[in-house]
Amino acid sequence: MMGDATGAAACFEKALKIATDAILPEIEWRALSGLGRTEEALNTLSAMTLIRAGAGPEEILPAFSGLVQAKIETGKTEEAFNLAERLSELDRVQRLASFVIGEIPERERTLYRESYQRVIRIQQLKKDMASAKGEEREYLKRRLDQETDLLSEKLGKQRERIQVLNELVKDQGFQDEVMI
Repeated sequence: MMGDATGAAACFEKALKIATDAILPEIEWRALSGLGRTEEALNTLSAMTLIRAGAGPEEILPAFSGLVQAKIETGKTEEAFNLAERLSELDRVQRLASFVIGEIPERERTLYRESYQRVIRIQQLKKDMASAKGEEREYLKRRLDQETDLLSEKLGKQRERIQVLNELVKDQGFQDEVMI
C-alpha cells in the first residue's frame, strides 16, 4: 500500500516554506527533492558546503537518480553519465567528510547555524559597498562594522569558539565562505 502522497506533498511544501524563510538550504534541498523538483534541489545542494549539507549515507544518489533516468530516456546519454558522476562525487564527499574533517562538536555546529544569516548579511553589505557612494557608503560601512562586531562576539575575536574550522582554515574571510 502506498503512503499518503497528498499529505507528504503538503509536509514537503511546509518544510520548503520554513527552509526558505529561515535560509536553511540543508532542509530546502530535501524538501525540493521530496516535491519532485530535483533540478532545483540539486542546484541548492551544489551551492552548499559539505558541512552544511549534512547528507547521510546513500541519501544523495536515490534523491536524484530520477534525473539521470530522465536524461537516459530522452537520449541524452552523455549528460546522464556526467550527472551520474557528479552525483556520485557529491555522495562520496558527503560520506567521507567526517573522516577528513572529523566529528564537529554539536556546540560548534550550532554556532555555524546561528551565524549563517549574519555571514550572508556581511557578504551582501560588502557587495553593496562596492557600488555605493557618499552617505550610502558610510551607512553601509557602519552596518558592516556592526555585523562584523556581532559575529566576532558570537564566534570569538580570534574565532576561538569554532575550533575545528579554525584549525582547518586560518583566514577569517575564507572561514565565512566555508561556513556557508
